[in-house]
Amino acid sequence: MTSQDRAVSGVILAGGSSRRMGREKGLIPMDGEPLISLVVRQLRPHVDEVLISTDELARYAFLKLPVVPDREPDQGPLCALASSFERAAYSRLLVVSCDVPELPPTLLEALLAATNDPKTDAALIRTPDGRQPLLACYRRSAQQAIEAALGAGKRRADAALDALCVEEIPWVDPPWNLNTPEDLEAYLAHRLATSR
Repeated sequence: MTSQDRAVSGVILAGGSSRRMGREKGLIPMDGEPLISLVVRQLRPHVDEVLISTDELARYAFLKLPVVPDREPDQGPLCALASSFERAAYSRLLVVSCDVPELPPTLLEALLAATNDPKTDAALIRTPDGRQPLLACYRRSAQQAIEAALGAGKRRADAALDALCVEEIPWVDPPWNLNTPEDLEAYLAHRLATSR
């Protein structure tokens, strides 16, 4: 395996409409900074570049990171993955969402370790609630299946998984995912309780 094969592009998905939250999730204040800044800081040690996947180029300009718009707006996370592959400098994408405030380093390392095997197209976590295709690592070998799923009119991130060699990593304690005001309230209460 070449050093290029081992290199990784980190992709933070920040292009959702945030309808359930009612405001831009990546900009929610957390520890005195936007949530997405916290995600960038946790992701950066594990990757060779960080890309922000969003159509709102100006909204995240303060990060001073490359912003990757979807090649077709409003086509969902599968299109975001395809667009990120087109822009990524490296052969693997470590994909996380902008609304996950805590990224366990051991989890990120497990996803990367699983995709060290060139036979593995993707690695993702399986939580008690099911698979998490938006907290995952994809090899460039997954790109063709992603494009085929898009061509078939599919938009969900898991639409291409059946055509891929996927390693699922069991993860009993899934990271917090802040989709709604209730999720945010519960997470902040959890943080307060565990900091005492």
